[in-house]
Amino acid sequence: MAGGVPARRPGARTTLTDAATLGLLDRVERACTGVVPPSADEIDVAFWGACHGGRQSCAGYLWERGARLNWIPPWEHRTALDAAVRRGATELVVWLRALGGVTAAERDRQPPGPAP
Repeated sequence: MAGGVPARRPGARTTLTDAATLGLLDRVERACTGVVPPSADEIDVAFWGACHGGRQSCAGYLWERGARLNWIPPWEHRTALDAAVRRGATELVVWLRALGGVTAAERDRQPPGPAP
């Protein structure tokens, strides 16, 4: 289905990142509490996706599970804050700033040290 959510197909699977980006908190919670918990990298990607989607409840849940606030993904030089700003998710932007979130440009200007 062009531009929308595809019809359910047998064997189709929603990834943690898909669920977080779409704001499907119940699926995010299930993925994080399953037999095989997500890796730290998967949490970071899903957190970024939640912010990209403007999904503060999912972002908060993933933040509590150790997501790196100012992580920059390999596909785009933007932090979660940048993604939320682009989305126009004002409340999410305020929340990320309160946690210490910075833009990629701000992060680039910080003195070298351990990765945030």
